[in-house]
Amino acid sequence: MLNYSEYLLNDREIERVVLNQVFDKRKVDPDNFYRTGWEYIPFTKDRIFALETILTSVVGFGKEVLIFDFGRESILPVEICMQNDIVYRIVKVSNNKPDIEQLQKVIKTNSAISYACISLTNETVHTFDLLNTISILNSNNIETIIDFNGDVSKLAGLDINSFHFIASCSGVSNVSFIAALRSKLVQTEGNARSYAKDLHAFWQQSLRNRKREIEPLFL
Repeated sequence: MLNYSEYLLNDREIERVVLNQVFDKRKVDPDNFYRTGWEYIPFTKDRIFALETILTSVVGFGKEVLIFDFGRESILPVEICMQNDIVYRIVKVSNNKPDIEQLQKVIKTNSAISYACISLTNETVHTFDLLNTISILNSNNIETIIDFNGDVSKLAGLDINSFHFIASCSGVSNVSFIAALRSKLVQTEGNARSYAKDLHAFWQQSLRNRKREIEPLFL
């Protein structure tokens, strides 16, 4: 039986530093991060592992994922989909904006698209047209997965609640994390394509390191 705890980071100081960089101006402790409505799962693995865990756990059979093509940064999600038999569709990005006409056409003609993966870097995290893109995705009930490869502090300032899942490096070698809305994590139970990359199982294992007292969400 797989020991999920071997894949999880158990270093509160590293976790605290990462969380306070992402959630700028809100001093969040790993033990009460859940009060944001999000869950934080840190891994002793790289970002590739984190992204693959999300994609193979949320995109069920019969569902498809939309991948925004930034060039080389989008190769990773495409490779993960190909290796795990996940059906994907591509939308081109030019000058930090998606081809809106193509985006709407792809969504309209592929009703199985349930998720979108947006791969961002230090250069694109604050220049890509996220606002309009997320608006279109939300209006079509498509959940957003952010794949971030860069300085984690640059995620600060984004409207995190516009997304559903985040996979990111942490700034510490061979340490990555997944942040996800709790309401969406609950829905991943029994959905994983890989026993070794079961997001719901990792989440449940991470809860064992948390204090037992439960407090209300932050307002």
